[in-house]
Amino acid sequence: MFSSKSLVTILAMVGLLTACSFAPLHTAKPTHPGAVDARVLSIVTPETNDQSQFSCLKQVTATDFMQRSFYQVEFRPPHGNRAHIDLAEAPASLMVKVGDHVEILPGVCSRGGIGHVVSVLSDP
Repeated sequence: MFSSKSLVTILAMVGLLTACSFAPLHTAKPTHPGAVDARVLSIVTPETNDQSQFSCLKQVTATDFMQRSFYQVEFRPPHGNRAHIDLAEAPASLMVKVGDHVEILPGVCSRGGIGHVVSVLSDP
């Protein structure tokens, strides 16, 4: 019915159309200078925090953890092509969930800096 060349062409077209249909669902872009679009990977709690992973949290007490919200986020720096995974803190006024795309001002935890979530760009 179909030649092998036609079948390969059809499958390639279906693959391209399928790949194009999985574009990000949000179109919001970061608006603050220096901010980047990040994805929330997990909530960081005293139980889930491995001190070797987030060294910048060594000075955070259990009481601080109860009053503050920390998240593991993945983002691409403005001038980089590799994804980075780091830590960001969100104010209590923001409802942040795992999977959200958020606008962050990145910090470098390994250098003692903690990033800050500025806004939620989209829900998952």
